[in-house]
Order: sequence, then structure tokens, then C-alpha cells
Amino acid sequence: MVASGFSTATPTPTPSPKVHSTNGYQLVPITRFLEGNKLTYCTRCWHVEHMRNKCLAATTRCRICIQEITDIQKHNCPQQLRCAQCDGNHHSLSSQCEVIKAYKVQLKEEVDNALARGVIHRLEPNKQVPIFNHDDFPPLTNPNRNKVSAWGLKQEPTHQPTIEFTEIPGVLTALNKQLSIMTETNIRMEKKFEEMDMRMKHDAEALELLQKTIKNTLCSIREVMEIIVNPVNSHI
Repeated sequence: MVASGFSTATPTPTPSPKVHSTNGYQLVPITRFLEGNKLTYCTRCWHVEHMRNKCLAATTRCRICIQEITDIQKHNCPQQLRCAQCDGNHHSLSSQCEVIKAYKVQLKEEVDNALARGVIHRLEPNKQVPIFNHDDFPPLTNPNRNKVSAWGLKQEPTHQPTIEFTEIPGVLTALNKQLSIMTETNIRMEKKFEEMDMRMKHDAEALELLQKTIKNTLCSIREVMEIIVNPVNSHI
């Protein structure tokens, strides 16, 4: 029976006490991995013991609900698990299925018989592996002993610049000059703000005077029209 497509049997590790690998400062034994037997199943009808190219089903079946799919665009799966082997409420290749369990047992017996007769052979890993001792991986006593800085340059210790006592008067004099300049700048800005405030007040007074003048002019025009224009219109 040809195995293909789906791994089922649990791999059987074979301990090799002479082979070790380092994990930190510990030696961990390495076990040999043997690949498990694989099921032969069909991705068209989801039955075992044959593949898709040998399937005799008329249409493809859904992997979940096992319903026939005539049009994949119109298929509406109910999302209810159904087994193609035993019609149970699980996937068709689930290890819970009794048919799958029996098939695995039968497959294992056939593979063991084929191995015993020499029909098939397992691939054996290379047994010539080196043997390591504890001295091959000594612990690091001082990991920073040969540490090289970035770019391969030796980093010199940096010192923060300090101000000597003799430089303090000069620093204070410079600060005093800066404060004087800032004070003069503030005074000039205050004067400019005062001038702007005066201009705004003057403009407001001029605007108010203009409004009064326009109002008086309109009143005069209305009086002239009432005295002269209206009587003339009444005689025409």
C-alpha cells in the first residue's frame, strides 16, 4: 500500500546516548526521528485507500459536510462536520473515527511486513557522528575580556567640562550684558505697543466722528426733501 498525503502515526524516537548537543552549559541527548506512516486518501470524495486520480465519484464532495458540489460558487456549507468513512460528527480523516483507527492498524502491519521481507527500507541517518567532551565547550570566565568597541576604536572616557573659578567673573559679566540687552528690548517693545494702542484709539475716534457726520448729513437731506421737493411734487 502506497503512503501519501497525510501523516498519521506518531514518530518513534530512538535514543542515542553517545550523541549530545550543547544547550547553554548543559549536554542534551539527541534522539533519532523516524517518520510515521502516511494515509492514502482521496481529496475528491474523502475516502481512504485510493487517491484523487483513481476516484470513481461523479462529483466532488465538501471536505466538511461531505455534500456533493456541483457548483462551487453556489455551494453553501452548513459547517456541520460529517465523516465520509462512518458518517460520524467529525472530519473524514479524524483520529476519532473507528474506520481510520482500523486503517492505521492495518497500514502499520502491512508496512512492518514489507520491512521484514525487505520490500521497502527505511532511510537510516548517518551514524558516524562526532563525540564531544566537556572540554570542547569550556565555560566563558570573562565574556567582556576581549570585547571590542564599535568600529574597532578604543573608547576614551569622556569628562564633562568644568568651569574654573577664575572664569566665573567673566561669565557673570556676560550674563549681565545679556540681561541688559533683553531689558532694553522689552522697553522698546512696550513703547511700540503703546504707540499701536494710541493709533487704534485715534482711529476709533475718527470712525465715530465720521459716523456722526454721515448721520447728520442724512438728516439734513431728509429735511430738504420734506420742505422743497415734496411741495413741488404735489403741485405737478
